[in-house]
Amino acid sequence: MSEDTIFKTEDGSEPFRFNETVARVFPDMLRRSIPGYEASLEAIGSLAARYVRAGSNCYDLGCSLGAASLAMRQGIRAGDCHIVAVDNAPAMVERCRGIVREECQRAPEGPPVDVVEGDILDIEISNASMVVLNYTLQFLPPVDRDAMIGRIAAEAGVKQLVLSHRMRRTLGREAESERYIRRHYAGPLAFAEDGQCFSLVK
Repeated sequence: MSEDTIFKTEDGSEPFRFNETVARVFPDMLRRSIPGYEASLEAIGSLAARYVRAGSNCYDLGCSLGAASLAMRQGIRAGDCHIVAVDNAPAMVERCRGIVREECQRAPEGPPVDVVEGDILDIEISNASMVVLNYTLQFLPPVDRDAMIGRIAAEAGVKQLVLSHRMRRTLGREAESERYIRRHYAGPLAFAEDGQCFSLVK
């Protein structure tokens, strides 16, 4: 794993970009900057094993190097599934395709993974039983985040939408968030508070 020294060697005058320099050290960057990142991947694999339906599609939106895609792939127990991994950074997509290719050669029995270069706002979600945006929503313009959540929920046919682990700046904006979500999704919606429990209906 290449060591992330970007902010030791750059003066910060340029905006952060998911370019080749970042792609090369991205695993180390995640390991250092996101406590519990590995645990989130384990959770994705466990959820895939439990909830992905046979003959359905799974989406990794903002896939970077494909870690969540491969966690889904390793966890999926249902047959005839297809994973679509999407990112808009060419350097990330190129490296992701190489990583996915190696994994599919190592374990060819898993579902296929299609790595797509594109804007996640333009991706059609169809026949989905799992959609992952692992640390992705923060990179969307605020006006697009709630609408994206609503569109995914509607197109994936979710039975209940629970928004949890919300950032402090979203508190008190529930009515505004719901307005954007309701443009796409009409089903049950809950804004979770810490300590609340919700049943997961398979």
